[in-house]
Amino acid sequence: MIVIVGGVMGPDSEHEATYNADGDSIQTAVLAYYVDYGAWPTVDANGDAGNPIDMDKLISPPGGGLPYLNSIPESASATNCSVSTCDGSYTWYVDEGDNFQTAQYPLGTVYGVCTAADCDYSCTDCDGKDGEGFGGVYP
Repeated sequence: MIVIVGGVMGPDSEHEATYNADGDSIQTAVLAYYVDYGAWPTVDANGDAGNPIDMDKLISPPGGGLPYLNSIPESASATNCSVSTCDGSYTWYVDEGDNFQTAQYPLGTVYGVCTAADCDYSCTDCDGKDGEGFGGVYP
């Protein structure tokens, strides 16, 4: 348990903070990849948004470029890994801009969907976008 000013950060809060940190890291990496390659780092061959993110493209970019992530986040599910072995609870996607077309969720927004059997979407802070958001489990 971590004591913070203004309250106590218990295990659920710590896991949610780690989930959010994963999302922030993946978001930065995905946008940088898009700037460099003009395509999203997704599991499909065309780099189309709306598909699961391929974390292997972020740690080992095509052409041997520098990695966008030092390692694959623990939260990434098997769907996010074309080469590496991943067993996290979340499948991470890059939004193509038409699912949540608002200023808050523009083209290229990264989101995680909890796919584990023990996901809990009764939480009050889940974003409600087809299961997007912290699902009460980590990794």
